[in-house]
Amino acid sequence: MTKNNPWRARRKRRGVGREAARRALVRKSATRETTPALTRVEREVLTLLRQMRQLLRLDLSFRVLTEGRRDPNAGEVRVVVWGPDMELLTAAEHTDRLEALRLLVQLMASHRLGRRVVLTLTEDVEQTRRAQELRQMAEAAAQQALTQGKPVPLPPMPAHERRLIHVTLHHRPDVETKSQGKGPARHVVVYPRRAPEEARA
Repeated sequence: MTKNNPWRARRKRRGVGREAARRALVRKSATRETTPALTRVEREVLTLLRQMRQLLRLDLSFRVLTEGRRDPNAGEVRVVVWGPDMELLTAAEHTDRLEALRLLVQLMASHRLGRRVVLTLTEDVEQTRRAQELRQMAEAAAQQALTQGKPVPLPPMPAHERRLIHVTLHHRPDVETKSQGKGPARHVVVYPRRAPEEARA
């Protein structure tokens, strides 16, 4: 009778559940410890970079490098930048633009915080190359949709890449984009728009 006691089995399962939850909490805490939080200086620099991105209407992304940080209070900030519009800052004829952005944000952060801030901006070439490939993919899909007169599905991709496809083709009046599918299979479909004459017909 003791062997088949359902209450004991339930308590045992509950104990296993608590232990699993405790281990998950320990792992989560360890992850937080290994990922340093941003300092006040780093948060201010990131905010300024995002404000400049919005002001200049640039499609760029930023990530603060916390790995190998020597002294969190030293005022040194390292940021990786990438995106489809990097060519506007790094092209041969515009090589001084990235440096100008760095100096401007550095001066603004120093003024706001009342202390010396040293900013380093580095391009993530691989991410930028991927963004350029996605733009070319979007334009090619739009042309194919117009030529064939039917929707063109693109491969599944993460949310930030799907957003880039939508943004790339948003200005075109001859095509439209929609996300379809769920989870890992979610993808963008490019549709040809019908001309006003065709719609009336």
